[in-house]
Amino acid sequence: MGYALYLSLIRDKLKKGWKTILLVIFVSNLADIDYLRGLIVGYPNRYHHGLTHSLGFTLVVGALVALFYFCGHKQIRFFRLFLIFSIVYFSHIVLDFFAIDTSFPYGEPLFWPVTKEYFISPVSLFLDVRKASTTDMFVRSLCSKHNLLAVIAECIILGGVIGIIQIVNKK
Repeated sequence: MGYALYLSLIRDKLKKGWKTILLVIFVSNLADIDYLRGLIVGYPNRYHHGLTHSLGFTLVVGALVALFYFCGHKQIRFFRLFLIFSIVYFSHIVLDFFAIDTSFPYGEPLFWPVTKEYFISPVSLFLDVRKASTTDMFVRSLCSKHNLLAVIAECIILGGVIGIIQIVNKK
């Protein structure tokens, strides 16, 4: 989704090269970096959907990535880059908001630091990704039939979105 949004937001000055595309894909998945902390303590899911899944963290990441990108592309306004990378990052959080969440606390702290309350959509558009709660079984559990179906469904939905954006951008 982050890549689809990037395609709809960029103009001529922003590169569409493979390095920028990789950066966009990295930023759009960066919210899940909270798994690393859990992997270190042996329980990968323990910290998932924490502060990295919030608007406050989105703004920090958007600013840092924009600053990084701006240093090599001075012809592009910093604020524009900030908006683009914040939107790309936040797209992950929005998708997680509409996914089934089977572990406590349910949802995400969307509006942190304003509130620590967790939010989740009453309507689920995406399946959950089932993961083992211990590090030794975590990677193996990702390769289940259920998770394969979840990935296929996401690819179909988001591939359709990317296709529509590509068609609209060509007009």
